[in-house]
Amino acid sequence: PEGAGPQSPVILFLYGYGGSFLWYQHHLARHFPKHIIICPAWGISPASIPPTYLQECLVSVQKRTGHALAKPWLLGLSAGGFGACRVANAAPDAFAGMICIAAYPLSSPVVRSNPHFIAGSEEAFVKSGYFGRTTAASKHHLIQGGDHFFLLTHPDETMTKLTEWMNAR
Repeated sequence: PEGAGPQSPVILFLYGYGGSFLWYQHHLARHFPKHIIICPAWGISPASIPPTYLQECLVSVQKRTGHALAKPWLLGLSAGGFGACRVANAAPDAFAGMICIAAYPLSSPVVRSNPHFIAGSEEAFVKSGYFGRTTAASKHHLIQGGDHFFLLTHPDETMTKLTEWMNAR
């Protein structure tokens, strides 16, 4: 964003599978206009993206902007949510926090890096009770009536919750 500097908030966003999800970057930029948004996407699965690759992305952005970056929030959507959980567990001190969108933790212990989970109430993993069991000890929120694409169908509630979590630190 215009006027970005070392104090600008940073989002490291891992999107899911299927098609081009570049529009998510535009959607996030509209709702977080003062944030530096980094969307690594170079032929690596967002579900199993290595923490070292994300670190390389952050270093590359620092070189390109000419200044240090604030500690980023790690946001993962769908398959990217699984990747975000893995990365946050592997490098818990690297992030201001982690938000898993439309996914859930795959391992125990649940993510150690200020974890947050948000899902649609109509997701199969929510209806089965799995989401509630695996996120009980973490900050979590359900979008009532939302399915896997609640970010599109319920954008105001979703973005309000993401903003609330990222501002609370």
